[in-house]
Amino acid sequence: MSIEMSKTQGSVSWGAVRWAVVLGWPVVVAAVALRLAGLTGLSEELAERPRIAVMDVQAAVQASLRPGSTDKELQDAVARVQDAARRLRSAGYVVLDTSYVYAFPGEYEARLPEQEKAAGSAHEQHR
Repeated sequence: MSIEMSKTQGSVSWGAVRWAVVLGWPVVVAAVALRLAGLTGLSEELAERPRIAVMDVQAAVQASLRPGSTDKELQDAVARVQDAARRLRSAGYVVLDTSYVYAFPGEYEARLPEQEKAAGSAHEQHR
């Protein structure tokens, strides 16, 4: 008799599960569809936004100079930074100077090779 009761109880719980699935699947499908529609719209919106590069222009120029640099060396350093900004622009980036940006994620910062070398040597000096 207990075997028959367990079969009945098992079928009752299975029936409840079937009804939950039958009644709940439209809600789940609607929620997933809305979520996907929202993500699709967001990714399309993000794809339409321009890429951004933030440059610390002053630091980039200073990284190219050494104490006692001439005016010609200063002009060359400024020209290198401007050329880098033009190349970024040609690649589809909006280039901003850090002095005009209040906050930005670090991955948006564009650095010249001279700045990387200067940052590396400064990091080694602090060790």
